[in-house]
Amino acid sequence: MISTSADLITWSTPEPLINLVGDGATACAANPFGYFYAYPSIIDPNSTSRNFNTVGSSAYLYVTRFDGCPTTVRDLVRYPFAISVN
Repeated sequence: MISTSADLITWSTPEPLINLVGDGATACAANPFGYFYAYPSIIDPNSTSRNFNTVGSSAYLYVTRFDGCPTTVRDLVRYPFAISVN
């Protein structure tokens, strides 16, 4: 879920950024042979912060993708997204 704020006091209603199956044990029980995702991070490669803790108008969502349950097969995948002000 993601929320936005122009003043860091008033926040928008949380909305899904992307629909991915996650939550480890729950995901395995529901879909033991499919992908599930964990450890999300949003990173803006153009961030001027040395720790990438700021995000501009576009960034990437990085997640670890697990291939089935149980598994040691894991991939780091990224999804681009843009932020627009309405």
